[in-house]
Amino acid sequence: MTERKLRDEIRASALAAGFYMGGETLAIDFVDTIKLKANPVLDYFDNEELYREFWRIQRPVLPAGAVSEGVAPDREQAKQLRFAIRTLFEDALNASALDRSSLDVVNGFALRAASVPQLDATGHSRETVTGGGDALLGAVARSAIETVADFRACIRHCESERCSMMFFSASGHRAWCSATCGNRVRVARFAAQRSREADQRTS
Repeated sequence: MTERKLRDEIRASALAAGFYMGGETLAIDFVDTIKLKANPVLDYFDNEELYREFWRIQRPVLPAGAVSEGVAPDREQAKQLRFAIRTLFEDALNASALDRSSLDVVNGFALRAASVPQLDATGHSRETVTGGGDALLGAVARSAIETVADFRACIRHCESERCSMMFFSASGHRAWCSATCGNRVRVARFAAQRSREADQRTS
């Protein structure tokens, strides 16, 4: 299965489960589990069922053997890691120096990942759990490190003023996290244009 097809399947599963986003890199999907501009803020991890569902949906890109049915990492630690990753992504977007405390958190979780690459019969490699540590949060931390180190220019914010979602744009041309946000912005722009034209006709 190609990377794009895998990501499309993850996105479809995430949307079906009730998440707003899915199908980006593992770390970006992780960061997008909170809608900071919603009123009130919507944190999908506050829902125990959705929190466990997140890990089930991401199973294809997690180390083999890392996801056990009904088992998920400590939620408070997950939220701590999510905040640190988002801070680093924001710093990368703004071309700022990376926050030292967030670096320490992300690097610390990455060190706790107990997995190694294994080659399968098809010639593909996949991380496999070796035991101990926290392979799930460790995998997310490693994804964040790879995203910032190798694909910093691909990290994007949704351009909708009402959205806090992030996404991965290899081309640099993508402006919105989803068709929903894109349509909302276009409708707002069209309404604003119609209003300006009406004002001009009556002035």
